[in-house]
Amino acid sequence: MSLQALLDTAVLMRGPRRLEDPAEVYLVASGGVDIFLQRRPREARSAGARLHVWRAGPGQIILALGAQSLPLDYGLVAVPLPDTRLVASSTTEVAATLAPDTLLALCENWVSALLTEMETPPAPRQVRLIARGDPMTLEPGETLRGSEGTCWVTLERGIAHWMGRPDSPLGPARGVWPLHRAAWLTASEAVAVREHDPLELLREARLWPALTVHQQLVLSVLIAAASLEKIRAESHQENRAQHSLILTQEAMQQLLSVANNANPRQNSAHQDHCLTATRLIGERLGINFLPPPPAEARALATNPVAAIANTSQIQSRRVMLKGEWWTGDNGPLLARSALDQHWIALLPHRGGYLAVTPGTNDRQPVTEELAGQLEPFATMFYRALPPTPVRIPALLRFLAWDRGVDLAVVLGLGLLGGLLGIAMPLATAFLVDNIIPSADIPALWQMVGALAAATLATTLFEVTRAVAVLRLETRMDNDLQAAIWDRTVRLPAQFFRDYSAGDLAARINGVNVIRRALSRTTVAAFLNGIFSLSSFVLLFYFSTDLALLASALV
Repeated sequence: MSLQALLDTAVLMRGPRRLEDPAEVYLVASGGVDIFLQRRPREARSAGARLHVWRAGPGQIILALGAQSLPLDYGLVAVPLPDTRLVASSTTEVAATLAPDTLLALCENWVSALLTEMETPPAPRQVRLIARGDPMTLEPGETLRGSEGTCWVTLERGIAHWMGRPDSPLGPARGVWPLHRAAWLTASEAVAVREHDPLELLREARLWPALTVHQQLVLSVLIAAASLEKIRAESHQENRAQHSLILTQEAMQQLLSVANNANPRQNSAHQDHCLTATRLIGERLGINFLPPPPAEARALATNPVAAIANTSQIQSRRVMLKGEWWTGDNGPLLARSALDQHWIALLPHRGGYLAVTPGTNDRQPVTEELAGQLEPFATMFYRALPPTPVRIPALLRFLAWDRGVDLAVVLGLGLLGGLLGIAMPLATAFLVDNIIPSADIPALWQMVGALAAATLATTLFEVTRAVAVLRLETRMDNDLQAAIWDRTVRLPAQFFRDYSAGDLAARINGVNVIRRALSRTTVAAFLNGIFSLSSFVLLFYFSTDLALLASALV
């Protein structure tokens, strides 16, 4: 009989049906059937919640699974869609009625359908494909996959794990089972694998037990995932209940404190020291750190840094204090003592750091010994742009904040470079007017040495100036980029609907690229202006009339 002829004998399916007899086989003629996992009802327990496995459509087969085949007393339940018609048969009747190739295709479709609903981990990169015919030997740790479609295999010796899962072992006692191309086998010891002809397995009635093994493997994984999710949900519910209890207790304490004429908000010295330390950092960064309101008392107690930063609308992040961090300038940091958990403000000071402890107002340079007494992580704060529209003067003030030393270094090196630049024309004038006419050879060599030293000094000044400019640009980059992102994330949600993440990132980073190009041009023009100023002054030294004429021409 053909498959269509068998489907023509289908009857209407009414109501759910438990699939507990492994000899039962169902063929869907029309409509659809949802397959669920559900715990079987017992005297002291009703049936559990249903876990969807897959939906069988017209022309697909449904196989039952015997009782006690799955962990935690789970079983399969078939729930039909409206007007679903199906054929209820048995394994022996279906094998005798349908052509072997047709029945094999239905069974392999069932194997594939079960795998589609399971979250599979990433497959190993290095795998071996199963060889047809002779047995294969796998060494411990090797992975085996089917070459195409579904392979029907047995383990003749050794133990392997299906999908590499420790809870899914396979051995010779399992008999034949299907290895789909989407699944794999990881050997935990030396194993021998043999592939079988599925048509031969069908003739010997060994195909049905193999399908049972596959169902047990897949459904056990789904049950384990559902159990883990249930544990997580229960833990989350327990945490919420605990949180609610804490809030209730705090509310009662505040009510009692009001009744007793007490202050409901009692800031501990620990929290006061944290606020004091952040304000010390704020003085350096130009940030006004604000204390959290009374409604944030719990947040202040659990995470005072985040509470203060959120109240002040300031972005922050944790950084690792690694290497000899105290020998450089990484900006003001908020740290904690590993000994007594006191808050410490780390302020840049003379090429290093100064540790300021609130409360005692103790100030001491950070040494290797003191750095070892701090926790390995600190908090860095980022300045924000003012909430009003930012004009160019305000933006320049924002970028130049606490950059006086860097700007002075760049300006000073530019002036020194300009002064050294006028050494060459002055030396040339002295050489032509005095040394050459008098044929003073020793003075000539002295002049050559002086010019060489001036050239070397100019080169060193240029290198130092370039490093100082790079340092200044890097700090401005960090400040501006953080401020722009901070301004962006505070925009209304409607703004983000008009831009994709990539487009928004490209636009924001484009601002930084424009700033970098303009700053390099501006700095170069500024330094060249300083150099030209020294040359312009030199013109008046040689000839006031010519200098005025040159000024008029320019």
